[in-house]
Amino acid sequence: MDLNKISKNSDIRKFNHEGLVTIAAKLRENLFESMAKTGGYLASNLSVVELTLALHYVFDVEVDQLIFDGKKHAMVNTILNQAYGIEKNLLYASSISIALGLAEAQAFEHEKKSIVAILGDNSINDGINFEALRHISKSVEKVIIVYNDADSDQVSVGNIDRSINRIRTSKSYNVIKGDMNKILSKNIVGKKVLGSLHGVKNVIKKNVLETTIFREFGIEYLGPVDGHDLKQLITAFNYAKQIDNSVIVHVITKMGKGVSFVENNANYHYNAITPFDPKTGQTLSNFPSNHLTNANIVTKTLIDLAKDEADIVAVSTDNLVFSNLGDFNEHYPKRTYNIANSELHASAFAAGLALSGKKTFLSLRSKQIQSIYKQVNNDIAKNKLPVVIGINDAGLNSDYDIDSQGIYDITLLSSMANLVIAQAKDQVELQDLVYSAFKYNSPVALRYSGAIHQYVKNEHYRLINIGSWTKEIYNVNMQALIITYGNDVEKLMRRIQINNLNIGLINARFIKPLDTDLLKEISLLNIPIYIYENDLLNSGLSSMINNYYTDNNIKLEVIRYGIADINVQPDSIIAIRKKLKLDSNSLLSAISEKIERM
Repeated sequence: MDLNKISKNSDIRKFNHEGLVTIAAKLRENLFESMAKTGGYLASNLSVVELTLALHYVFDVEVDQLIFDGKKHAMVNTILNQAYGIEKNLLYASSISIALGLAEAQAFEHEKKSIVAILGDNSINDGINFEALRHISKSVEKVIIVYNDADSDQVSVGNIDRSINRIRTSKSYNVIKGDMNKILSKNIVGKKVLGSLHGVKNVIKKNVLETTIFREFGIEYLGPVDGHDLKQLITAFNYAKQIDNSVIVHVITKMGKGVSFVENNANYHYNAITPFDPKTGQTLSNFPSNHLTNANIVTKTLIDLAKDEADIVAVSTDNLVFSNLGDFNEHYPKRTYNIANSELHASAFAAGLALSGKKTFLSLRSKQIQSIYKQVNNDIAKNKLPVVIGINDAGLNSDYDIDSQGIYDITLLSSMANLVIAQAKDQVELQDLVYSAFKYNSPVALRYSGAIHQYVKNEHYRLINIGSWTKEIYNVNMQALIITYGNDVEKLMRRIQINNLNIGLINARFIKPLDTDLLKEISLLNIPIYIYENDLLNSGLSSMINNYYTDNNIKLEVIRYGIADINVQPDSIIAIRKKLKLDSNSLLSAISEKIERM
């Protein structure tokens, strides 16, 4: 089956069941081959091949609107839309709210098109979705919600998860056979679907447990539906399309469906994978066993510190595999709290642990800071609670959605009183900062990227004074000076030394507070100062340094390199940096040209 033969959405509906199965297999093959070269969210996208194809079969996507809540499960939709010549894909994190807004707006225009929100695994837990469900229950406008519930080992907390687990396993289902026959028999497609089913009662079921969360919201519930059975999916979506009221279609899918090594490896389920060998599944960027990600190094340091510190506890807001706290949990299961997909509660919970004297490590991803600002600011920072917040995926990330980039957290965190923000230049300093953070008796946000380093355990941990920077290259011959932080310190140091450049380099390992003593000293050098950061400029390090100099009436030449107010489009980190002129070549070339003109 050649997908190039599909040029419009209506072409999908020309195929019989066997033809659709063939298309699904081809889509899965294309996904696999493409991501073997580029990397990406393979498992979650493989899980929704049949689901997405069924949506495109039932709905007219050139008229109806499908809103996916993220790129993690929207690639099949993108592939099909590209085949139709549709460039715009609706990707919104708050897909239910967006869908209801679209439904209400179209009522003004007296339009009649289907609005479908597709939620990824576990996103039903998000508080905004509860608010949206409550609004839908009071609205006369119709929204179809498709909940893609991946069958995984992810552990979440709350009544919604317990309710869904009961739905998955309960045998007390009522059959909606009467309504299904009545509605589907009115059209040709429905008749064909009904005619091909062997016992409708065993295919589509409606849960009537009084305790389910959907019942409480008064929204019709349909499912669970086998997310890899096209007949079930098409029947369910046809029913959802033709009834008059809003409905939730609960679809059970399997992570990595169709590729055994992805299905059976939880590490593939939660992470965006790097390019791999399609025959073996082995990553093409293999590192020796002593090379670890920053997050793994943090975990190893926590495990080591916890041997002598009985009060150290860890709180994960993601699956333990994703947060890299699995090893800590193996060593200290009673001191590990896995509160997946409930970061607002987890942050306040961590504050409670710290309030009772526990040395609390809260594991977060940079993107989560956007949604938990209130908890971190009001519950942790304002009350000076000694919570060490580990912020993974900090800075630019490869092939991430716009809202998943790690470039926004400093802008948000820098406004919080009492909060220390730090980022290490290498794995040695990272271990020391983890150790030091638990000694500060203050809230600390410790940022680290997804970079990989050769790991050697520190023989002794060194206490680093809060707000202290280091002079990495600093001499009388300097004709310019760079201030930066994180992994860029080591990268720039190598380039400066190899090329024998007369450029100084400062490791601003504390983004907040600033090393004001060193800033005063720098201001007397009478050379241009370059502040280099791969995060947002607004309220970032360079903004804080400029504010310091302005407030103290100190005048000097400061040139800032960072990310302006733009949406960073997904690409490799190297490509993004080049586009934004944030690669080291662009920086050092600009400085060298400046020096030549001086």
